[in-house]
Amino acid sequence: MRNRTKTIKYIVSVFLSILFIFLIYQIILLKKPLNYKSENLKANSKNTCVSEFSTDISDNIVSLSQIWASAKEYYPFWTSEKIKLWDDVYNNAVDKVLELNSYYNYYVEMEKMVATLDDGHVAILPNNKIKEEIGVLPYDFDYYDGHFYIIAKTENSKLPLYSEVIKVNNIDTIDFLKKEIVQLIPVKTNNAYLYESMKRLMYSKLGSEINITVKTLDGKIISEKAKYEIPLSSYDKVKFNNAYVELPQTSRTLYKSHTFTLAELEKGIYYLGIYTFSNNDMVLEFEKNIIPLLNSCEEIIIDVRNNNGGNGENGENILQCLLGDNIKELSGYCQVKNARKMAIATNFGELDDKLIDKDLKDDLEIGLSMLDSTYLEKITPSTSENSSSKPSIKKTIKPIVLISHKSGSAVDDFAAYAHSSGKIMLIGTNT
Repeated sequence: MRNRTKTIKYIVSVFLSILFIFLIYQIILLKKPLNYKSENLKANSKNTCVSEFSTDISDNIVSLSQIWASAKEYYPFWTSEKIKLWDDVYNNAVDKVLELNSYYNYYVEMEKMVATLDDGHVAILPNNKIKEEIGVLPYDFDYYDGHFYIIAKTENSKLPLYSEVIKVNNIDTIDFLKKEIVQLIPVKTNNAYLYESMKRLMYSKLGSEINITVKTLDGKIISEKAKYEIPLSSYDKVKFNNAYVELPQTSRTLYKSHTFTLAELEKGIYYLGIYTFSNNDMVLEFEKNIIPLLNSCEEIIIDVRNNNGGNGENGENILQCLLGDNIKELSGYCQVKNARKMAIATNFGELDDKLIDKDLKDDLEIGLSMLDSTYLEKITPSTSENSSSKPSIKKTIKPIVLISHKSGSAVDDFAAYAHSSGKIMLIGTNT
């Protein structure tokens, strides 16, 4: 009888083990959509995306986790409220990734996630698989003084150059951008976020369509159902007709490179376009190739509206060359982290009035403020570096600087240095 009972228990045990393994296998099958091929993404049109979403969802979650962790470590503007928001955004993004069926939608979720950092330096660059699913409109747009315009188009596209885009999908353009696009944009500066949003409107899922209504220069209202028909991977090979304004025909170009354009507009009045501050050799190029051409210059228009930023020190050195004296050092505060003090704060968790060691108590207080990202230290200018050894022009030139919301962040420093000199007029929108 005992042997029979043992046998029955053994059979039941084996059966339950098999059943458990079977249930685990079924759970894996139920989660199969995390690693599937979606037939819905197959294209019926030659211009739509033909790739299938087939990737291990764990890779996508790992990528989101890396973004989340990197921001936690390097982002300098945390507050306790913003840290909680960042954690919530991350968890929400992970939940959404489990439901996604395309690389493009995954890319959009990453955009939404990093946009909450409110930092224009943050960007998600699509990999090749994502690029295969992104299409671009046959138009390029720009934003000027509250209005949106077509500044470039392909040869066969319908809407004319210079037209104002007044509606998108039958909604006023600015309202459409705020509803559909702004949440993808990390830039929050006035004007800049609308400019970046209009640029983001240029691309979407390959093969999708959008209705654009414009007002032409002669007042006509025209609508077109525009298609995101240009694959992002081949966008740089497509020819666009541009509406960029040329320098006056009376002007004379004196020097041109990837970094500078120098032209004489009329006698004594010069134009200097600076396209970047990221070129490490640009100050040397300025000294060698620009300064010798300014002997007859009395007034100069410095255009940094389309400057993509870089190293603010390059801009400071160029201004010193032009003004012939020192630029006032900028001052302010910066956030500081100290691993030892933060470790002390993590260990104690809160201030302890019973602590006798004053140094330890001070470190604890500072560490707690560092954990909450509220600890700031004043920037002290280095007096030993105030004097510039750069050669300067041996005459007085009156500069005017053109700035824009499209300028890179190093232009902020350039504009601040220019303003601090008291000798330069700034014209344009906020940087």
